[in-house]
Amino acid sequence: MKFLLATTDPQKLPVTILSRCLQFNLKRLPQPAIRKQLETLLEKESIGADSDSIQMIARAADGSMRDALSLLDQAIAFCGGALKQSDVASMLGTIDRGYIFELLAALGQRDARALFQNVQNLAQQSPDFGDLLAELNSTLQRIALAQQLPDAIDDSYGDQERIHQLAKQLDPNDVQLFYQIGILGRRDLPLASNPQSGFEMVLLRMLAFAPAGSTASPSATPAGRADSSAQEAPAFKGAPSARVEKTAPPPTAATPAPATAWEQLISELTLTGLAKELAANCVLASRDEQNIRLLLRRPNAHILSDASRDRLQTALQARLGTTARLLIEVVDDATQESPAQLDQKRQQARQEAAQRTVLDDVGVKALIDTFDARIDNDSVRPLE
Repeated sequence: MKFLLATTDPQKLPVTILSRCLQFNLKRLPQPAIRKQLETLLEKESIGADSDSIQMIARAADGSMRDALSLLDQAIAFCGGALKQSDVASMLGTIDRGYIFELLAALGQRDARALFQNVQNLAQQSPDFGDLLAELNSTLQRIALAQQLPDAIDDSYGDQERIHQLAKQLDPNDVQLFYQIGILGRRDLPLASNPQSGFEMVLLRMLAFAPAGSTASPSATPAGRADSSAQEAPAFKGAPSARVEKTAPPPTAATPAPATAWEQLISELTLTGLAKELAANCVLASRDEQNIRLLLRRPNAHILSDASRDRLQTALQARLGTTARLLIEVVDDATQESPAQLDQKRQQARQEAAQRTVLDDVGVKALIDTFDARIDNDSVRPLE
């Protein structure tokens, strides 16, 4: 008897299962392949369709030919025959990418009036502002890639010309800052009073801050006392200079481990599945123009495969703008801790802090003293 296990998250399977399996990574179909198949089908069925509508369906399919065919059937019925870009966009609930380019052009020109006029035009179409921000971030990523590797931008999205145009118009430092603000803004969007206002605040941050080449001048400490823990805050155009006083927390077991260089880098990569797990369990040993060398502890060697290494290498090359090869060495031990190990320590520190908070609560102490109550530590969870 043979068991076939299908999952999009193989890292969630127990190691005892993974070690006894032959693993086959099935790749998503690229958009050009889906689009070509759709064009062939439409031609055979003598159904008219403009280029943009086919591209929209191919993109919405997200690598699945089955989903593409289902969407095509729906689009033919929805459009009453010939496929038109406006009708397909309405059916899919997608926003014309032209709005995204107009937003980015206004940001590059620091034109607040044009920027928010575009937002008002978008609001009339009742978009999903979370998806809109994700689309903005995705476009910024393509622009950043075009600025480093122009030849790496294909026309699978139908936006190659506009991407190259914006890559020339926008300052690379601005693009990086816009992307970082956009990523953080999407995380915070559910906390906003409403999605549109949250989206507008993200754009306002992009307008307000821009990287400057200088830092704030240091100010005198009280009574002429030198303070080695004081550090200068980075200066931004349009923002006042500031001096930040940093006070180190007392050395307790709950002190979170600081982020490494490597940890910050992989947080900026769009990885999933085993490739993401591989990056999190590796340690950066060295890097030069020819090679990026990583160390992987032997107990985690099962997550290393040609496919996961290739996906990680592609993501690193795109992010760093390099053609360096990725070399991964399996070792018995490493001098540094991997991001996965650091994250586990941070989780443990948060758990211990949460348990101490419960124990120190006045109400909890009263319950313990009055009713001889007992705290079930397994039920205590830190707030994320």
